[in-house]
Amino acid sequence: MNLQRTVVAMLIGTCAPLSVQAQTPTVRVVSQDAVVFASRLQRDRVIARPTKGVEYEVLDARDGWVWVILEPDLDGTRQPGWIEIRHVEIPTAGVAGYAMRGVAAEREAERAASRARLAEAKAALEKARQEYEQVAGSDRDTDPGDPPRP
Repeated sequence: MNLQRTVVAMLIGTCAPLSVQAQTPTVRVVSQDAVVFASRLQRDRVIARPTKGVEYEVLDARDGWVWVILEPDLDGTRQPGWIEIRHVEIPTAGVAGYAMRGVAAEREAERAASRARLAEAKAALEKARQEYEQVAGSDRDTDPGDPPRP
């Protein structure tokens, strides 16, 4: 009897993903110039040019790309493809699934990198401003009749 319960529990456990189908993570296209490629490494084979607002189911996310399943074609085939993460958003907060956590992590990593680049650019700008003021201040100290410095 105990063995039967275990087997039934195992069968129910294997069927659970079928009942969770409605919770499949999705992304929504937010860019007019979004393109879905057959491969994230080869950008020469475009398989879709989605319109803004289209939602795709997510399979995985890595290196700034999201692996999605397209809508069925005329034959009913649902083809996978890759879309850049900057062209999509997560439509619902709290969606379960490792892929969505990957998408959110990728987005946060991109934001952090962007903030770091901005901080570096500000620091470089400040350094250039200080150098400019130093050079401009030293030029004010020279007599206008003096020849320019090399």
